Amino acid sequence: MKNGIFKIKIDELSSFIEKNEEENLIVHIDSKKIHDDKSFIMCVGLSWGVAESKLEEIENINWFNDVLCDFIYDRYEDTYESFTMVLDNWSKLILDESFEIGGYLNNYRKKEDYIEVFNEVIDQFSKYDEDYPDDHLMDFTVLLVG
Repeated sequence: MKNGIFKIKIDELSSFIEKNEEENLIVHIDSKKIHDDKSFIMCVGLSWGVAESKLEEIENINWFNDVLCDFIYDRYEDTYESFTMVLDNWSKLILDESFEIGGYLNNYRKKEDYIEVFNEVIDQFSKYDEDYPDDHLMDFTVLLVG
């Protein structure tokens, strides 16, 4: 499994991790802690090691994508060939009907919206960008568990 989003069962997770442990950075996120965009930003960002103070400044998902991708690339590109983000308890993710970020009330966000965010992250790592020709491509996998 490379460069994609996959729904898997909990019993399939350990075999995947064992096969890919050496060259792969695996980050676990508990989906039960996510209920809106801000908690998504904080849970995902902190799991990767982004400073809490940096995450508190972020007011929208698009900005978060840029911050997360830059952080992962700058910190880990020389150490790991691929990355796996495991969202544990994905079926237990319950989102608020509305949320507030930057003083604006936003409508309900669906799980599919976060999957789109993950697709954008995958694209940034795995697709050639002529604006950044020196960046090497890396594998990025998202596992939705449970």
